[in-house]
This record gives sequence, structure tokens and C-alpha cells, in this order.
Amino acid sequence: MLKERENLPYRKNTEGYFIDNKGNILSKDSKQSYIIFPGGGINEGETPEQAVLRETFEETGAIIENLRLLGKLVLPYSKNWAKTQKQKSRYEKFQGDEMYFFAGNIKEFRENKKEEDSWHGEKLMPVEKVIKILTLLKKDKYKKAQLKYLKELFSSCKIFIS
Repeated sequence: MLKERENLPYRKNTEGYFIDNKGNILSKDSKQSYIIFPGGGINEGETPEQAVLRETFEETGAIIENLRLLGKLVLPYSKNWAKTQKQKSRYEKFQGDEMYFFAGNIKEFRENKKEEDSWHGEKLMPVEKVIKILTLLKKDKYKKAQLKYLKELFSSCKIFIS
């Protein structure tokens, strides 16, 4: 890592794995070789828990209960990480992401008026399908963490109990 990048902060970010009572997980297939889960950046003065609940509602309209932290992972950006303009801007401000991973149950969906980051179309996929897709993808530190947490959730019956 370049010396000047070592002084940059990490961007605090969240991701949630939220299951309904039928074993479906809140996610969408990006059609670009990865699965998208709700989550996003943590605002100033916001806890990771508040951020993941806010981001999940803004993106999907889902109300989550039984929220619990699964773990945290620090992911430095590689030199060639930034592809989009948004990522290039983040690369200049941060040396990487500090990711907080959460699990919980979907209580209900409510209408969300915010359009900018809203998901359109199908929002739920069977957990088995998501795990199968992630298993086929090239594994980096981030994808390994996703797969680990999802397999733990899938093997735990508690996640399906509302």
C-alpha cells in the first residue's frame, strides 16, 4: 500500500442478510456475476445497526426484527479496485471498507417513497440459490465472508423463526 494511503480512514459500511419465514433472503441478482444484499454507508453519528436498518428500508422497504451482528471485516482497496466514478471518488477519500455484517428476520414490507437507491422487481431469493451462486464465484476475502455467514445462517433453524 502506498504510504500516503495508510493515513486515509476506512469507509464504514454495512451489509444485511435478512430472511423471511419461508427461507428466502432479501437479495437480488445483479446479472453481473454477483448478488446484491441491502446495506450501505454509515452516516455521521449513526451506529452500524441504525445504518443497516435505514439502508435496508430505503433500498427495499423491508422492516427488520431480531437484528444481530455477525461480524466485521476490514477490506483495503486494491490499486485497481475503482471502476466507476463513485468508486474513484471513494478511493481518493478512503483506504478501504470497514464492513459490518448483520442478520435478522423480515417482519414486513412497507412502501418506500425514496426512489434513488430503491430496488425494483424481485427482492427475495431462496437462500440455497444465493449460496449456490456465491459458491460458483471467484473467492476473495469479501465473498468468502459472505459465504461463511450465509452458510451459518442457513444451517441455523433460529433464523427462520419469526
